[in-house]
Amino acid sequence: MPPLSPPWESTGSYVDRLEALRAAVQARDHRALAWAYRALAAAGETDQALRALGTLFPPVSLREALAWTDRWLRDPFNDALRARGDVRWQAMNWLDHGLRWHLSRALTAALRSGPVPEL
Repeated sequence: MPPLSPPWESTGSYVDRLEALRAAVQARDHRALAWAYRALAAAGETDQALRALGTLFPPVSLREALAWTDRWLRDPFNDALRARGDVRWQAMNWLDHGLRWHLSRALTAALRSGPVPEL
């Protein structure tokens, strides 16, 4: 019997893979994030997905997701995953960098347009 895989991994579209990414982040599910990341990486769409993160979530949700990735990456238990090169750690690190990039862009745009909003 073949191993189970998410439906978006091999046959889904880019939109399906983005939806899987959005759902994983909203659910704060690092395993689902790893599946979504793996599917995006296999399709060569990780850079596109990082650019799309800003449209998937409002700035407040980006900030909450960044707090989640930061806590997860700093957890000593997850250092073993980093040391092994586990895809869950790679996916969280990728998401963390993407979220930081989007938040810095949002703050830069806010500074150019006037008073800084509360993010």
